[in-house]
Amino acid sequence: MGISTWTNIMTGMHTAVYDSYAAKNSRQRAKREVKEVMADVNAFCQRKQAELATGSYTIGDYRHFRLKDKKKERNISVLPYEDRCVQNAVKDAIEPLILRQMTDDMLGGLPGCGVLASDKRHQVVARMRVLLNDRSLTHCLQGDISKFYDNVDNIISMELIERQVKDKRTRAVIRQHLFNQKRLAIGDPFSHLIANLNMSVIIRKAKEKYGKRIALVNFADDFIAFSRDKKTLNNLRRDMRIWARQMRLHYKPMYVRPIDAKPGKEYQPIIFCGYQYGRRFVHLSQQTKQRYVKARHRERSMGSYKGIIEVADTKELKKRVQYQDNRTMSEKIRRPFAGRPMKIETMEGIPHTIVDFQKRSSNQKDCDNYYHIQALADGLGLIVYSTGAQKICKYLDTKNRTDIPLRDMKIVHDWSGFYYDGTVYTDAEEEEMIRKQFNIPKQ
Repeated sequence: MGISTWTNIMTGMHTAVYDSYAAKNSRQRAKREVKEVMADVNAFCQRKQAELATGSYTIGDYRHFRLKDKKKERNISVLPYEDRCVQNAVKDAIEPLILRQMTDDMLGGLPGCGVLASDKRHQVVARMRVLLNDRSLTHCLQGDISKFYDNVDNIISMELIERQVKDKRTRAVIRQHLFNQKRLAIGDPFSHLIANLNMSVIIRKAKEKYGKRIALVNFADDFIAFSRDKKTLNNLRRDMRIWARQMRLHYKPMYVRPIDAKPGKEYQPIIFCGYQYGRRFVHLSQQTKQRYVKARHRERSMGSYKGIIEVADTKELKKRVQYQDNRTMSEKIRRPFAGRPMKIETMEGIPHTIVDFQKRSSNQKDCDNYYHIQALADGLGLIVYSTGAQKICKYLDTKNRTDIPLRDMKIVHDWSGFYYDGTVYTDAEEEEMIRKQFNIPKQ
């Protein structure tokens, strides 16, 4: 078995390169390091295979950055593209051995498991529906490892891997990747495998000790356990903390709660993996719902959200979103004023079409009102500018929303201020305006 892992690494290098490339978006594929590898895949694979065979392979330096996710920041570590290709080959070789340690209860970060799994036996939402439909289960216990990836111990992880991987050459490559930095890197191709391997020790101990007295669902470092007996879950909570400490991990505060609300108290749904669960419903959590509403017009983001909303009860949410999306374009533009803010000085001479305008009161001494204007400008797209210029304000005072859009508008400027081309006052109008401004009586 150990020899086959090394053989799989060497023979699977080409597949690993193309898998790494497939995981990149168009912007990432345009990077120099990616282009250099993909320019001659055969030469790259032969070079890396020779380095691995002679033991001269060395891993590059990580690139670090912080990513904000669900109101918390995560430290992301990314290997150079060449090393990601090698790590993908290692992952493909050891993945079947690591998956042997997983149980059907472990549904996060594993192939074919998770929220969108095709097999309902490995789908989080389907598993939760089955358990909540069982009225004999009255209480539940939720747990979450504190700063999971930061606290996964590399020494313990390597010991667990060595129990499954017997080939010394494969171990040497894994060790070099694993100990390249102090904590488990979020962003490595096999980080999910190693994280779940650590969690499998805790989950297996729970199943071996409590058996059918509990029903367990595990997603990465989160778990939820159901039982008919509150005392059983209290004992499980104590044991989970002990087993986590043995792995040099620790759980956040855990509480046993009833699934159904007590008489006279408000029902609190169970929140797990971005969903709110009840006996008869599965809704999106508030955070997931907000992110979906914001991302619904971004094609790249909607690939996963389409699956997320399909497995939940989102009929009413879809109706509300559809109603909002079916409003007329003019209403969307007016509420609120969107577009690139521009100064009126920079708009001089640029043809544009006014799609909306709004009269607002001004606190400045030289004018009582000004106009906030939204337009589609040539070469600039949707823009917004504001002006209190007397000639522009007087022109827009004669217009209303039925006149929108106002096409072929162009701002010009002379000694009298800014005005739209073709909207210059007559001499009589200008004289009347000056008399009114400076309180000059007619002779």
